[in-house]
Amino acid sequence: MKPVNDYREEAMSAIVALVMLGDGSLTDDDLNILSRNPEEAKKYSERLSEIYNVMFRSFFHFAAEGLGLIPENRVTKKYGRSITDNYPEANEVFLRFAQTYWSLRVLTYDLIKYDMEWIGAHLLAKLEQDIGPVFFPFPGKVKIAPPMREKTQRELIKESGAKIDIEEFMRGNPILIRDNNNLREERSGQIYGGIISRALWGLLFVGVLIIVIWSLLTRFLPMGWWITLINILGFLGTGLVIGMGTWQTLKMVIPSGYALLISIIIWLMMVVGPRTVILGLLGG
Repeated sequence: MKPVNDYREEAMSAIVALVMLGDGSLTDDDLNILSRNPEEAKKYSERLSEIYNVMFRSFFHFAAEGLGLIPENRVTKKYGRSITDNYPEANEVFLRFAQTYWSLRVLTYDLIKYDMEWIGAHLLAKLEQDIGPVFFPFPGKVKIAPPMREKTQRELIKESGAKIDIEEFMRGNPILIRDNNNLREERSGQIYGGIISRALWGLLFVGVLIIVIWSLLTRFLPMGWWITLINILGFLGTGLVIGMGTWQTLKMVIPSGYALLISIIIWLMMVVGPRTVILGLLGG
């Protein structure tokens, strides 16, 4: 583990680099403020807000060039794989952005772990929290819906004035690609589920209609060989529509064996239950 002072020096250098690249400047008084305890931040809120705004805009200029706030091997060592390995489908525009972000992420992680009790560390942590959920979502309190994420990314990149090809960034953004694929799958699942649901209700409706006609015929026709024929046709008709139809529909979403068992249960319940009720109402 590095000495605590090394983490602070590294972080302070990152802040200075961000501010200087953003055409800002830090006086000795500013550096002194950044080194103070976070409890004193309110006294310097106006100046800290100015510094942070420069840091935020400058981050995108860093990202346009793929500049890291710490050495790249620190990121690889932390997560066990390089940025390129982690985003194999990404293009160069996105990879440069990712390199800058994950260097910030590792830097703030180390600060949180070893040396967080100074204002500058809190500014870096805020920067990471303002960037991360928008561009690199991960579990946490701040979550942005996928459709809003692309819109927000476009706005932030444009407002920063950084030389980032927005369309190229979006085309090679693996997180947006995954989001869009997941949305398509989700919508397809909803459409598919709706079709299955309507098909099942349609089958049950036709089945009930057959049961009603079957019950009426057996109740009001005089006794004869045709009653036996009607009963046979009733069983076959409901078996074909309710039993077979339900099985063919359900096995598209669950294993065939389970679908068959459920279909038989539904068929028997429909034949025995509604038919018994109808015949009872008809006085049969």
